Amino acid sequence: MKDFLFTDGKYIYINAPYAEAYVPEDIIENPNGAPKDSWIAYEYGDGFIIFGICYMRFFENESQARDSVPVHTLMYPNLIETHPTESTKAKLEINGLMDNWRVLKFYHGDILMEANSRKSATNCEAFMKLLTSGKLPRSLSYDEVFTAWMDNYEINGMTPEVPYVVHQAIIAEMYRNPADPSQQFAKVIAANPKIDPRSYIAMNMNAVSAYSSVMSALSFERMSEKLTSSINMTKSGVEQKKSPIEAVITM
Repeated sequence: MKDFLFTDGKYIYINAPYAEAYVPEDIIENPNGAPKDSWIAYEYGDGFIIFGICYMRFFENESQARDSVPVHTLMYPNLIETHPTESTKAKLEINGLMDNWRVLKFYHGDILMEANSRKSATNCEAFMKLLTSGKLPRSLSYDEVFTAWMDNYEINGMTPEVPYVVHQAIIAEMYRNPADPSQQFAKVIAANPKIDPRSYIAMNMNAVSAYSSVMSALSFERMSEKLTSSINMTKSGVEQKKSPIEAVITM
């Protein structure tokens, strides 16, 4: 993707006639000033603050059909300030994922980001939000998710105060088998190393709780929704994890 960018040492610019970046609409701050719990990006003035992991396309001209242009992934796991010429909203399928996107439109010479990142613990918090919202781009392979997380710490000069295995356990819970969401993708790829490492589904914490067990579902939120998933789980005979708390309660 570096062929489509250039820098003067202060900023990184678009080096293509036209480009688009795609940010999931539901992680952008509510325009009415009431941000969602999971907001990560926001618009201000003529710029956006977004996370530097997003899908992008680089076009020969603005009239070129989107489907004819390959999808690239901007892989800079940190918050960035970007300055598109304009933005629109669209429902698009990108790499097999249908979602509502904020489409950031750039032209040659537009600023994509600063060349030197600003270090902050807030950026590490933002990465955690992006991961647990299930909104990291699916073009990242399963193992690249952990690498991106560690890179985020390094960029911001932070050292996690918990063992790396804790981060790996969180990723294992968030990434699931699309054929059976109750199963961790880690188990699928461990059993078949030749499987496409991008053939997972990334879930948010709410969805993970619904597929883990009746206990975790009913102790989370959205009670009516979780009652339905719990009944279906029980009727289907899905194997469930039992926490020590559940063992104590049912003694």
